[in-house]
Amino acid sequence: MNLISLATFCLLVASQALSQNWVTHVPASDGLFTSQLILSNPGETETSLSVNLYDPAGQEIKQLAYVLAPFETQRILQPQLAAENLSHLSVSQEGDCQVYLAYQAKSGGPAALVQATSHPVQAWRMIVGDNTANWDGIAILNLGAHSTPLLLREFNDHGDIVMQRQISSALAPLAKTLHVIDGVNPGSIVDIVADQPVVVIGLSGDHGNRLLWSNPVAAYAPPIASVTYELVDYFENATFDAPIDVQFAAGLPNLAYVAQQNGDIRRVDLTEQSSSSSYLNLSSRVTHQGEMGLLGLALHPNFASNGQIFVNYVSENNGPRRSIIARFRELEGSVDSGTQEVLLEVDQPFSNHNGGQIVFGPDGYLYIALGDGGSGGDPFGHGQNRTTLLGSILRIDIDKPDPELPYGIPSDNPFLPLDDGSRFEIFAYGVRNPWRISFDRASDSPNLWVADVGQDRFEEINLVSIGDNLGWNISEAYACFEPVNCSLDGITLPVYSYDRSQGDRSVTGGFVYRGSQVPSLAGRYIFGDFISGRIWALHLAENGETTRSQIAQIAPNSLASFAEDPNGEILVCSFSGRILKLQWHLAN
Repeated sequence: MNLISLATFCLLVASQALSQNWVTHVPASDGLFTSQLILSNPGETETSLSVNLYDPAGQEIKQLAYVLAPFETQRILQPQLAAENLSHLSVSQEGDCQVYLAYQAKSGGPAALVQATSHPVQAWRMIVGDNTANWDGIAILNLGAHSTPLLLREFNDHGDIVMQRQISSALAPLAKTLHVIDGVNPGSIVDIVADQPVVVIGLSGDHGNRLLWSNPVAAYAPPIASVTYELVDYFENATFDAPIDVQFAAGLPNLAYVAQQNGDIRRVDLTEQSSSSSYLNLSSRVTHQGEMGLLGLALHPNFASNGQIFVNYVSENNGPRRSIIARFRELEGSVDSGTQEVLLEVDQPFSNHNGGQIVFGPDGYLYIALGDGGSGGDPFGHGQNRTTLLGSILRIDIDKPDPELPYGIPSDNPFLPLDDGSRFEIFAYGVRNPWRISFDRASDSPNLWVADVGQDRFEEINLVSIGDNLGWNISEAYACFEPVNCSLDGITLPVYSYDRSQGDRSVTGGFVYRGSQVPSLAGRYIFGDFISGRIWALHLAENGETTRSQIAQIAPNSLASFAEDPNGEILVCSFSGRILKLQWHLAN
């Protein structure tokens, strides 16, 4: 098939800065086709639109402006859109509007009416028709900020890649390319994958070069095995000293707060990214040695208005070794370390197994992860002892304190009514060393993921509900820790665990991926292992079955923790001092 025949088609594309936009294709003005761009205003108010014309390299040719009265439909004929080297168009509007393209070959054949759409992503999928009698083609526009390679891949019935070809090595931003799909079996599934967000339009016609229809092409999430994942620096010029968390305040997406294990919390302005500045320095209070240090940072859900910051750190100053959960308040953009308000202190008999993460749940309460107190094997039995706060996930209300406490006890905390000595702050218990907890941001109810570091045999991932006994030190993952007189009755078993046979020995919990830039990971729990440096994606099916796929690797003994940016993209905190972002590119 001659590409010149396909070059008679153009793309109607979206301007990324607009609130609503659409994507489709239109014929060029070479006389082979007649076309109409149909703009329809279904609303009760007047709406303004602009149509931007581009050449194939993405350079704007001219702009047309239209105003539609309520319920008006306006047909823009091809002569009005004629421009030398016209390749594609973008349409934007102030209000609600519908955009269609009607086109017909002058040589005859059926007319087509295609509604415009806009959904730039990095992967698209289509089914190829009978290309013995007709032809299939694709028009691709790069809506990303950088040039991108393009791959076309064919799959068999088992989902295996049987053909792969490069359509373009470097399609420039806002540029368009056209490609005839040949050498592919009729009815085959093909995908088009890029490193940048692109728009793909499927075209079909006969060998008389008559356009017969627009072939449906759908955005999709490419299989995990078909792309390559990578970790890139999130901050352009800022590095840190053993970062263990990154937090963003609601309503303030351009400010990042980085907690360092040494106690110094740094703030980075993402609009500059030139360097970080000390925001709250607790290094004189924090004992930073081994597993001890500043271990948790949380910003109040209303931080933008109330300036409340919460920390969890280990200190040996002026008393026994203990975990301190405290509140500070920002005033006029800065925090005075002298404003500390201690909410809770928990003695730590040993220097390890401190847990440490603190997070606000969707219910507005503060959740606190505490380990079993350390040493090995839980020598004091804290995991199964609800009269201590150690070995538990706590939940407190920091907005409505009780008369005798600096915090409140939520009325539905599971052990609040009991008179057996159980601590009312406990939400769930039976954990050994919960190294990172998180909530699935897509869940309406508390859906708490807890990664618990094992003793000698297993690492485990738990999905925790209120009142759960997670088993330690009766059990380690699915197995009895001490096989004599062991019963797993009443224990909530993990949703996933792994042994240490492959050199993975210390789980680091992460997040369920709810971002948009890595669609193949949607809904999967991202976690890793501190010792091996491996990072995985865990798929949990509705029937409870799990599938783990390795997606990345960092240096052994460097995976400190994971974080989420304001858009749900996954960040990795490395003890090397770097904060990395998980992204993907085309597999070789």
